[in-house]
Amino acid sequence: MRILKYPSIRQSAAVAIAFLITFSYLTMSAQNVSAHPKGLAFPIVGGGTFSNDFASPRDNGQHNATDIFAPKGRHIVAAVAGTVTFVPITQPSYGYMVRIKDAEGFQYDYIHMNNDIPGTDNGQGTAYNAYAPDIYQGATVVRGQLLGYVGDSGNAENTASHLHFEIIDVDGHTKVNPYPYLLEAQRLNAPAIYPAVRNEILPYGPYVYAQPSITMGKYETQDDDSIVVATGKGYPPHTRILRQDNTELIGFYAYSQQFTGGVQVAAGDFDGDGKDELVTAPGPGGGPHVRILKIDGASVSELTGFYAYDPNFTGGVQVAAGDFDGDGKDELVTAPGPGGGPHVRILKIDGASVSELTGFYAYNPTWRGGLDVSAGDVANDSGEEVVTSAGPGAGAHVRIFTGAGTPINDGFNAYPNFLGGAKVSVGNVDKGTQKMEIVTTSWDGGPSQVKAFTFTGTQVAQKEPLESWWIGSYDIAAGDGVSYVATGTNRRTTIRQAITD
Repeated sequence: MRILKYPSIRQSAAVAIAFLITFSYLTMSAQNVSAHPKGLAFPIVGGGTFSNDFASPRDNGQHNATDIFAPKGRHIVAAVAGTVTFVPITQPSYGYMVRIKDAEGFQYDYIHMNNDIPGTDNGQGTAYNAYAPDIYQGATVVRGQLLGYVGDSGNAENTASHLHFEIIDVDGHTKVNPYPYLLEAQRLNAPAIYPAVRNEILPYGPYVYAQPSITMGKYETQDDDSIVVATGKGYPPHTRILRQDNTELIGFYAYSQQFTGGVQVAAGDFDGDGKDELVTAPGPGGGPHVRILKIDGASVSELTGFYAYDPNFTGGVQVAAGDFDGDGKDELVTAPGPGGGPHVRILKIDGASVSELTGFYAYNPTWRGGLDVSAGDVANDSGEEVVTSAGPGAGAHVRIFTGAGTPINDGFNAYPNFLGGAKVSVGNVDKGTQKMEIVTTSWDGGPSQVKAFTFTGTQVAQKEPLESWWIGSYDIAAGDGVSYVATGTNRRTTIRQAITD
């Protein structure tokens, strides 16, 4: 460690006393700390300028920290591994901040994180622009993990953007001068990669950032549903079936690896053998080519493939499955993605043969924002219903139809005053009722708020699997006693357990 040098004591007792007073003032009793912070990573990627300003005077008292000046938006990382003990969702007077306690008991405060919308100095950025994903009270972080972004929030609005970096001793109140430890800290070129957090599945590891599609289905003899996930826009169309313990049953490319528009997935038992087949459909940019795939252990074969709409339509297709004619086999439900009208089709699958049972418009025929679909016995009438929700640009209006396309009721708005649309899935997430619920999440530009409703619109459960301040795009999958939400918008592709029994 580099040792700070001070003038030697030679002449008189007065000089010695002056030196001791100055040293004590600069270190704020740091000599009494029970240990010393060890092995710090420099808390800003790319560095910053700082000086030994510890204990310097401020309008509101002594400055018991080190200010590190750096451009707004630069990455702030954890100097040490530890646990997040405080992270305010609304901005306090001193600004957005993260507090971390390490294994020895030292506390590290990172204050004045960004509160501006990028490219502005308007103070309207909210916590979304202050913090990184997976930063919440109780979260475990690794050394070098991204915490948030340099800014000037709180009472730093009239200063240059900087990080107020503060260390508190294990006694909980003595302030430690960070300066000598910052001089020796390791400089990082990028934030550290961190492992999956509690109740998280990383279906493509920590490096893929894509909005996935998910569903749940039965592909093995055990009772538990498996999770089906497919990559989103910008990546080859890789599809995986995962057991709920995150082990893989099978993984494959549903379409040509050159296609990067994303894949929509659904599950249904189209041949009546008691196990589901996998349905895939291209996302925006591909033709409406739907495939129904037989899964047999680690092998996959195609039962049938066809165009659900005009082959020239490239807005993508949403898919679902349900038994609407009561023959013990599922039918396929399709709906166009953005750019197509709200034309829902129910298709009979008989081997390689496909025929339409019915078709109807779920919303005004002029609507071109796309819609999501799901199916199940939500009315508890021993039949199955089609559940639809409008896409981004409309309210999150959920509607329920019979297999003949007749509306059951007026539907309900899952997220009042929200215009980003909703995603829907049907499952028995509350197994104690033996009834199917409609499980929703916002489609685009909303929080990760997952809700469960009866078919009349009565809300029976709610959960936020991600940080309450996070805004993104999502997909939802409900099964027996469990549901999952998935996102990859501005964060690594992640699947989180949502409402459970």
